[in-house]
Amino acid sequence: MNEEKGDLEELYHKFISDEIAINHMIDFIGINIDAITGDLDFKIYYAPIGFNSPISKRKHPIIEFNQKKEMVRCITEARDLNGLRSYVILKNRTDPNMNALFTELMNRYPHIRNNEHEIRSISQMKVTNEPNHKFGSLHILGFKSSNSLSDIVSVQWLTRKYPDTNHPGRQYKFNDAYFLDFVKAQRIRKFDILMDYAYKGWLNTLENPTLHLWLIAVDFYPCGKRKYKLYFKDESRKVNIPCSTLLESIGNTAISDRLKQLQTFTKAHKELNLYGFAICLDTDNKLTINYYFINN
Repeated sequence: MNEEKGDLEELYHKFISDEIAINHMIDFIGINIDAITGDLDFKIYYAPIGFNSPISKRKHPIIEFNQKKEMVRCITEARDLNGLRSYVILKNRTDPNMNALFTELMNRYPHIRNNEHEIRSISQMKVTNEPNHKFGSLHILGFKSSNSLSDIVSVQWLTRKYPDTNHPGRQYKFNDAYFLDFVKAQRIRKFDILMDYAYKGWLNTLENPTLHLWLIAVDFYPCGKRKYKLYFKDESRKVNIPCSTLLESIGNTAISDRLKQLQTFTKAHKELNLYGFAICLDTDNKLTINYYFINN
C-alpha cells in the first residue's frame, strides 16, 4: 500500500481530482489510516456493474470462471494509490459450485494453497437455512494485479443471517455473538487480536447498540503475507470515529491526530456520510483503521 503523509484535506483533493476528471460513478470512498504512523491511503470504490458492461474493460480468469458457472451477481473495481483491484460479488453459491471455485482458486494461486483449510472453514459460517449452501457466507472475491499469478487475493465473508443467499441485502438479521464466536473458534491469532480491540473499544458498551459486525476478510499476498480485517457498520449511520479505548490501547498520538483531522474533514464534507469502518492487522503486525464514506 502506498501511503502518504501530509494534511488529510489536501491529500484527499489530490486523490479525488482524477476521479472528477474521469467522472466514474463512485460507490464508496475509503480513507485508511496507519495506526502507528498516521500515514494515509485512499480508495475509490466504483458502483457495481454487470459482467458484460462496456465500462469494465478488464477481464480476469476467476471472474470469467464464475461467469461460466453463472455465479456472478455483479462486478466492481476499486482504485487506490497503487492501482486497480477487481471484485466479483457472487451468487448461486451452491456446494458444488463453491467446491469447484475453491479448486480453481487453489490451482491458480499457489500462494493461498496453504490456507485452503482456513478459507473453507471460515466459509462455513452459517448465514442461511437454504439447503446445499454450506459455504454461503463467502460473498466477494477481490484481485489486485494485471498478472493473475501475482494477484493479491481478497476473500470476504458476510456476517449476518439472510434467507436468500442471492439477495443478502434483503431481510437480513444480525447475530454478532454467533459470528464473533465462530471467528474466535478458528483460533487465528490476528483475528483474536482484532476482536480484543473491538471488545475493548466498542462492542462491550451500550453506547453503540446499532453497531454490528458487517463482514470479515483476509487478503492473501504472493509473498505469503496475510491481512485480516473486521468490518463494522452502524445501522443508525451515527458511528463514532475516535474509538477512544482503541486509541488508548495503541498508545500512539499520530493516529489520534489523524482522527481529529478526520472529524474536521467529515464536518467540512457534508456530502459524505460515514457508512462503516474496519480494523485490519497483517502478519507483519501492521494495524490500520479504514473508514468508508458514501454520498448523502
